[in-house]
Amino acid sequence: VAELTYTLTQVGNVPELKTVNEAVAEAPNSWVRVKGVVTALSKYGIVVANTKGGAIFCDDITTVAVGDSVHVSGNLTGDRKFHQLDNCYCEEIPADSEAVYPTPVAVTPELIAGIANRSANETLQYITFTGRAEADGTYGDIKFAVGNYWLKPYSVHSNVYVKKAIDKDVEVYGYAYQLKDSDLRFVITDLKWPADATE
Repeated sequence: VAELTYTLTQVGNVPELKTVNEAVAEAPNSWVRVKGVVTALSKYGIVVANTKGGAIFCDDITTVAVGDSVHVSGNLTGDRKFHQLDNCYCEEIPADSEAVYPTPVAVTPELIAGIANRSANETLQYITFTGRAEADGTYGDIKFAVGNYWLKPYSVHSNVYVKKAIDKDVEVYGYAYQLKDSDLRFVITDLKWPADATE
C-alpha cells in the first residue's frame, strides 16, 4: 500500500493580531484577528474584551468559559448593537497577562453625560452599576435609574434570567455603546445577585 502525504497551505495572509480597539477601527467587512478574554457567553456566541480597549461579539458556539484567554478571527460587522465578528473562529490560548478583565467604571450621571460626546470609533466604556432593577417593557426587560438617565441593557443572557432581577438590588457589568435621548444602552456581560436571590 502506497503511503500518501500531503501539506495544507493557507491561502492569503493571516491578519495581524490586534486589540479589540484596534480591530474595530478597521473598515467594515475586514477580516480581523483579536486577542482577549471571554467576558460573557450566550447561546449565540461569546463576548471578548481586553485591557487595551473595547468589546467584540464572536458568533462561534464554542466550549470556552468566562475568563479564558482566546484568539478570535472573523468578518467585522456591527449587527449586535456593537461590533461583531461574523463567521468567527475562536481558539483558546494559554493565560495572558494582557488578556484580563478591564477595570470597570462606576456609572454616574456625569459619566453618562461624557459618553454622549465620545467618537464613533472610541473604545466602548466598560461599566458597572449597583441598584434596583425596574421593569422595562420596551428594551432589555429591565432598567436602572441613574439621576435623570435610564441605564438600559441589551442582554447576552436569556430574557427569562434577566427578568428575575426585577425589583431586586443587583450588580451589573457591561459595555456602554449608545446614549439615546436619556437612555444609556449597554451590553450586559455579567449580572450578580444578592446572597439571598434565587437565580
